[in-house]
Amino acid sequence: MEKQMTIQANTATGGDMAEVIKKVGGTVARAVEMLRRYYSGVLGRDVSASQMRLLIEAQTAFTACILPADFPLVLRAAFGAWLLLALRRCKKAMRQE
Repeated sequence: MEKQMTIQANTATGGDMAEVIKKVGGTVARAVEMLRRYYSGVLGRDVSASQMRLLIEAQTAFTACILPADFPLVLRAAFGAWLLLALRRCKKAMRQE
């Protein structure tokens, strides 16, 4: 006697996937808006989304520059150059408004 078992697969349709992407996009947009408002409150002025992105880039470059103490000197110099460029772009963007 042969035993057979039927397993139903839960397949996502295109509409289901679009709904998931829409929900994730909405969540990310709310998080970005909250972060933009946080930077606006800290700086005491309105910060646009592009200025916020530049601020985050400058903070990331700073962290990459100081944290990896065992990285080669050339890589640390590259991180330092990235930090200087990020700060320069950030300063330029903050002056425009």
